[in-house]
Amino acid sequence: NLYLQGTGVKTLGNNQNVVGTLNLNDRELATQNYTMTVNNPTVGAIQRTTGFVSSTVGGGLARATNSTSTYLYPVGSSGKYRPADITPSSTSSATFKVRMANGDASGEGYNRNNKAADVCDVNSSFFHIMQRTSGSINANIKVYYDNSIDGSWDQVGNWNGSLWNNYTGSSTSSGSPLYYGSVNNVSLSSSTPIALTKNAPVL
Repeated sequence: NLYLQGTGVKTLGNNQNVVGTLNLNDRELATQNYTMTVNNPTVGAIQRTTGFVSSTVGGGLARATNSTSTYLYPVGSSGKYRPADITPSSTSSATFKVRMANGDASGEGYNRNNKAADVCDVNSSFFHIMQRTSGSINANIKVYYDNSIDGSWDQVGNWNGSLWNNYTGSSTSSGSPLYYGSVNNVSLSSSTPIALTKNAPVL
């Protein structure tokens, strides 16, 4: 078990694994470019009050799964908590990794100006990187946002290697305290940039 206590940001210096419970309490766990992996597939294996996991390029929070329950990924950055949910499509064992990138996706090579015809805009303030690092199953995903700060959005999009596309059937919904964008049956077999999008107007 790993319990974060005291004051200040807790920082990883290498890849780490937790086989029991990760309790963030009210602390920030900065993985930097490393990965914190929770090998316990129990949904409640990560606990928190206001704590979250932040990461830079290459890093992230990974969780083992073995159920069709919803797994919380409490990711964010200082002053911006933007978690994600992953609901596996089957009880087959898998591992999913998530990072919340605090900034414009163009800065990491995913040019927001390169977008499909049905995409009007791609969120410039943050995006998520998701990947299934083991297993072979798809998943339903949700990405959360603060509509009062981040604005209003219509769908969830992904970078396919050359441009941003809307996920078919994706949508956004109101919630409290955070709104969310959702899409079902997504293959995360490779590292996938995912962002909130606005639909292009129909003339």
